[in-house]
Amino acid sequence: MKIVIRDQHQLLSPEAIERTKTKVTAAFSKFGLRISRVEISVEDVNGPRGGVDQQCRVVAKLKKMGDVMATVTDASLAKSIRSAISRAERGVSRRIRKHSVGDNDRSSNFGFAFYD
Repeated sequence: MKIVIRDQHQLLSPEAIERTKTKVTAAFSKFGLRISRVEISVEDVNGPRGGVDQQCRVVAKLKKMGDVMATVTDASLAKSIRSAISRAERGVSRRIRKHSVGDNDRSSNFGFAFYD
């Protein structure tokens, strides 16, 4: 899984970037090869005016299942990153579960079952 972090305004320190990569790896590694790439974008939406404007967007690119995106805006950049990673992780889990259930439903369309 490739991890890409976009921080155009240098809001994250090198240590924060490493912590973010560690969190992403911990959250998404359980999905194995189903995820090809995770992209994280951070920005200060209102600029220097302040307020609840620290935004993080996480896009998890799944193989053959599309993308899952989560965007969180908070007063704290660290909180928005944690929340966005968590939301994206839940979204990926739901997408994989839904895709797996869909595969099982399509394969058993006979209308009857065999029991031993």
